[in-house]
Amino acid sequence: MTFERLLTQEKVKEIVFKTLENSDIFCLITDYKGKILYLNKGALKITDYQRNELIGNSIYSLLINASDIENFLKTGKVFKGFIQEKKKSGMNFYLYSEIYPLKENEKLIGFVYLGEKILGKEKLNEFSNVEEFDTITGLPHEKAFSIVITTYINRYNEPFTLVIVDVCGFSEFSITYGWEFSAVLLKKIAERIKTFLPPESFIAKTEADEILIALFKTNKEKITTFIIRSF
Repeated sequence: MTFERLLTQEKVKEIVFKTLENSDIFCLITDYKGKILYLNKGALKITDYQRNELIGNSIYSLLINASDIENFLKTGKVFKGFIQEKKKSGMNFYLYSEIYPLKENEKLIGFVYLGEKILGKEKLNEFSNVEEFDTITGLPHEKAFSIVITTYINRYNEPFTLVIVDVCGFSEFSITYGWEFSAVLLKKIAERIKTFLPPESFIAKTEADEILIALFKTNKEKITTFIIRSF
């Protein structure tokens, strides 16, 4: 009997499950409220958790800016973009994710998360010896920004919006009032911008204290709204 004839629907499901279970790709399934029902070995490896530590808990406890992702998923649309998560150690990392809604009789019953770790300390060290995140603002460095943009272009070859925020007179401000006070100001600016960022975006900081923002899959109206609300 040929392999094609042996390939029943149940056999296909078994093959797909075994492949996903042992893959390095991040795979996680939740119910519609975000309760984690399944994780593969790739997800456990990336987050450093044990399976029993996450099953039954909320996916949103792992996400940075979880409310933005949660609100987007309530629309029932497929999410494709970069999300920031936390390892068991508390260290942040970035995951390129595709999140698909699961429906039964048109009713939303859950979500499938698929992802690939784009930014992690071991990944960045291939390019630079600097730390992954800025110690003042908590934002990724520009090296990380470069990796994310390159990944996006290679995957989609689609246009995106680049916003560069330069705080005018920041160097003079630092000289006048001291670096400690200036650091607090820079952190507050970054926090305000992050508050209004749409889910499909990425933000980083340069060594020259500029803030880089990439807005993906957006339009002129959304860009204008973001800039007006942030600044």
